Formats: sequence, C-alpha cells, structure tokens
Amino acid sequence: MELYTLIPAEATGLIERLCIIAHCGAQGHRGQQAMIAHLERLFAIDHLRKVVARFTNSCLLHSKGGKIIPRPWGELIDCRQRNGALHFDFLYMGPSYGPSNYLLALKNHATHYWELVVADSAESPVVVEALLAWHARFGIPPKWISDQGTHFKNEVMAELSRRLRTQQSFTPAYSPWVNGSIERINRDILQVIRAMILEYKVSYKDWVYLVPLVQANLNHTAVPSLGNHSPLELFTGLERSTPLKGYVADLRESIQSMHCAVENQKMKQRLLNKKKDRGENVVNFTVGDYVLRSRVDEKRGNKLQVMWIGPYRVIRADTHSFRVEHLVTDEELDVPASGLKFYSDDNLDVTDELLEHISSQGIVLAVDRLKEHKWNSVINDFEFLGLQHIGDSYEPMTDLAKEIRLLLNNYVASVGDQ
Repeated sequence: MELYTLIPAEATGLIERLCIIAHCGAQGHRGQQAMIAHLERLFAIDHLRKVVARFTNSCLLHSKGGKIIPRPWGELIDCRQRNGALHFDFLYMGPSYGPSNYLLALKNHATHYWELVVADSAESPVVVEALLAWHARFGIPPKWISDQGTHFKNEVMAELSRRLRTQQSFTPAYSPWVNGSIERINRDILQVIRAMILEYKVSYKDWVYLVPLVQANLNHTAVPSLGNHSPLELFTGLERSTPLKGYVADLRESIQSMHCAVENQKMKQRLLNKKKDRGENVVNFTVGDYVLRSRVDEKRGNKLQVMWIGPYRVIRADTHSFRVEHLVTDEELDVPASGLKFYSDDNLDVTDELLEHISSQGIVLAVDRLKEHKWNSVINDFEFLGLQHIGDSYEPMTDLAKEIRLLLNNYVASVGDQ
C-alpha cells in the first residue's frame, strides 16, 4: 500500500516548490497532465488540477495560444501487442554546431515508447541503422508505418523488410494527420526542446545535446491514454522515475510549518468567461501592467523559439491598440489587443534574471563594434547595443557575414590579419 503525504491548501509556498520540481528543468515543461501524474504519485493536494492549471498559466516557457481542435477520425491501426507495430518519421530541427539537422523518431504503437536518433540528413541508411539497433535491443516489430518519403519507400528499405519478414505500410501522400501518432509526438519534441533551450540558457544550435533529456522525458512521463502509466513501464516493465521522490523525506518534516493565505478570483474569471462567450475581445490589462506579445506575425524566426515573448510594459492605451515598451532595448511597439496577453500587474519585480531571459528570446539587436577575433568555429566577439551589459559573445563568421557584412568587412580591413 502506497503512502501519500497530505499537503494542506494553506501551504502555497510548498505547493509552488513541488510544482517547480515537477514542471521545470529536465521535466521539459510538458504540461498539466504530466505534472498531475508526478504529483499524484506521492502527494494528496486539494484541487490539484486547479493548482497545476494556475501554475502552468504563469510559466513564461509554457505560454502558447490557439485552440486545440481534435481530429474527427478514429485510429486506422489497431495493435495492442507490445513491440507489435513501429512508427517512424524524420523531423527537421534546423542547423546545429555540427552537421546534424534531423531527428529520426521511432515510436512503438501500443506502449508509446520512444527512441530519438540524431541524423545529418534524411536518408535511408540512417533508418536502416536505427531499425537494426532497435532489433538488437527489443526484437523487430512485425509492422512498420511511415509516410511515403524517398528515405522510407525505396529498394533498400524493401529489401530489409523482406529479409526481416516484416510488413511495411505507408500513409497516403500529403496526409500527415493519418499518421497522427508520430506527428503528435513531433509537436511534443519541439515544445520540450524550446523550453529546455531557455531553461538551460543554451544556443538554439545546441539542440543535439538536449535529445537524451527529451527522450528520457517522453518515456518516463505518465500519460492518461496509457492509464496514467509511462511508456517505459509498459514497454520494459521498469519503474518510472519521478523528480519528487528524493525530496519527500525532507518535505514531510517541514510540511506543518508552511502556511499562507490563498486568494480567490472566481468572480473575475467568471466575468472574463462571459465576455469571451459574447465574442468580445477581452482586455484584462491596463497602462503600467506587464504583458506577453505574440510573434506569430513575424516573417523571420526559428521553429525552436517560443511564440509568446516578453514581458513588455504597457505605456499607452489607444483606441484599437496598445503601446508597449521592451524592457531590455526600450523599443516601443504598437500592438493590437489580440496580440497581447496579461502577465503581471505593475508590481512585477524586474530582476536581472528576468532581463536575461528576455534577451535570450531571439530578439534582433544592433552591433556596436567588433572587438577581437580568433581562429575557431566561432570567430568574432562583439558587444550588443541596448543591453544592460548582459555579456559579449563569440559568433561564427558565416552568421555575421549575413547580418553585418559591411561592419565585418571594415573590421577585417582594419585588422589586416590573414
């Protein structure tokens, strides 16, 4: 019989720390269901779903917009046998500091167990090696499902399927939703890597080093579709790990000493919901508040960057838009209310950590001057204008030549270094 630790509703500080452990860091900001699965395993918390929803709504790295529209079609593949069917697909991740640009994702149909393979290109030899490695560890699944890309539908794959005596199935062309089992997890992979890039403060080109963490996160997280079990439990029979288990003993000793008041905002939320039902554009912020801005209308960007950036400070309210100020560059923008989302009131504590987070969101900055150089994979050290001395950085010459070619040519001419 498992023992659960009762967390009183008044201990909001303790509950918040538990939410941080279950949501941040290596947990990849997976979402509400993943957090609930971790917390329910060890703790009894009143109104846990509301607590988790409130926490995720305040998380900058978890902010996203739009509605979830479920597909009306049912499953086309019915396989309840472990290792009975294997889905696989390539996911383009963008450039890295090496030759790698792709991820090959392999998913067991019945248990949702995942393996991710870093690849330089989307070619059939990568798929063959990954399938043989899967075969060496778990045995070969009798059924393969993929799209009709040339890296999957070719003579090499057909010969491998014949020799291993498997059935290779293909989804219709230009119909990715038919193979939704693999397409859905591609979205999860991008979401987790986006969050980890900002969490660990690394470059977007360092995504290769985060792949093992992402694979562990996907396989160790319990999901409702598996009866609140993790893919690792169902596929290998091993017990899934939880980041909270090591903290339980210490938390039980101090649980009674942590109490504070809980604010109730049900009436405010009810009024906002009524406005949404009437189709009104809900504006729940005013001048002086801090908001997040959507970047969906920007032409340039990276698929690994978050969609809501900021926070910005609201400095003026116009008839159909708001004037907001960037906290790092002091740039002012006119943004319609539909492109803004409330984050905090005017009591927000703007710390150095918050400013560093804002500066790592892919904003376009001016270059003051090039200071020095070295012969390496990264070449020029330059200082950013408008930042509050967050730090200089070395950047590859190929990247600088695209953005500041004139400044780079002047620097090379002045140095005269061959």
